[in-house]
Amino acid sequence: MVAPSQRTRRGGTRSGSTSGAAIRVEGLAEFRRELRKLSEPRAWSKELAGLHRELAKDMAGKAQAEARGMGGIQAHFADAIRGYGTAPAARIGITAGRKGERYWGAYAAFWGVKGNRTGWNNDGSKPNIKAEWVGNSWDVAVIGQGPYAINSTLATHQRYIVEKYGHAFDALARRAFPD
Repeated sequence: MVAPSQRTRRGGTRSGSTSGAAIRVEGLAEFRRELRKLSEPRAWSKELAGLHRELAKDMAGKAQAEARGMGGIQAHFADAIRGYGTAPAARIGITAGRKGERYWGAYAAFWGVKGNRTGWNNDGSKPNIKAEWVGNSWDVAVIGQGPYAINSTLATHQRYIVEKYGHAFDALARRAFPD
């Protein structure tokens, strides 16, 4: 599957979206549809969201550990990597926090920056100590592409993700459809 960042939108330009799936679950939409047909469909959707949230938080923790191991700005902003889960999907993202909070530089740490003139006090004469911008056309879960620490963590743990998700999903399906 081609990552959303490599798909084209109107006018043949790249979308700039980089939220493609590292692991695509065939039949998830149909499974969710069947959950909605059960008694108490909200409860089952919440359980599926909890499964996604647990997996995302687990992988976010692994990405944080990798970021801390990188040192520098990635280590400083490692706590900004967060896992989110909803009924449709598990996601890992970067939180910048509200204005004035400690994560103000997290985007630069994991997405990188363009050029040398970054920061309010850099006139271009100082060397750029931030990572190079990752771009907007990368594949999800490929080492050497995408956001620093996050994408490589997903790539190295793909088998773990599939196994953990598979076991949790099977347990949920057995409870929801005991027949």
